[in-house]
Amino acid sequence: MRKQKAEIKTYFKKGIITIISFLLLSITISAQERTNKLFDVGIGYGLNYGCFGLRTAYFPISYFSIEGFIGYNREELVGGFGTSVYPLSKTYKNKYRPAIRAFYGYNTMYVISDDPTLNKTFFGINFAFGNEFLLAANKPYRLNIDLIIPIRTSEAVDYLDVLKDKGYYFSNLFPIGLSVGLHFEF
Repeated sequence: MRKQKAEIKTYFKKGIITIISFLLLSITISAQERTNKLFDVGIGYGLNYGCFGLRTAYFPISYFSIEGFIGYNREELVGGFGTSVYPLSKTYKNKYRPAIRAFYGYNTMYVISDDPTLNKTFFGINFAFGNEFLLAANKPYRLNIDLIIPIRTSEAVDYLDVLKDKGYYFSNLFPIGLSVGLHFEF
């Protein structure tokens, strides 16, 4: 178990360094390009919407955003914050725009239907790769689809062992999620 934790920490550190380097490089390259649409609000489903909720973003430059979200995950109100990097400019000429995201917030939830006292939500770092698709030419509406990789904390992994010891069996705990949202820029 300790070896696994050490591997996760090493992987996490390498990932953070890579993302920070990419962010700094993209900000340096495109610092002069600004967009006339500074804010984005979306409603959607997924980890970066707090399960079902709202996500908002501020764009200081066209290739970078600072984001926050709040949502309801069947048990409680959750939220988080993060950042996104867009390799393509935020203009209406682009029919789609890839995005790389990193955020902190809700990333694991165990729901035990026959014993709700065992339900538990965990928070941690999440990474996402996705696209925004322009829905109508020259309109500020976009469909956002992300593939999310949650980095589960040791507490979340240990709690899974506790649940298994109590006799609960989990199948298909695949650590990749999908989020879908409709966004409006202003």
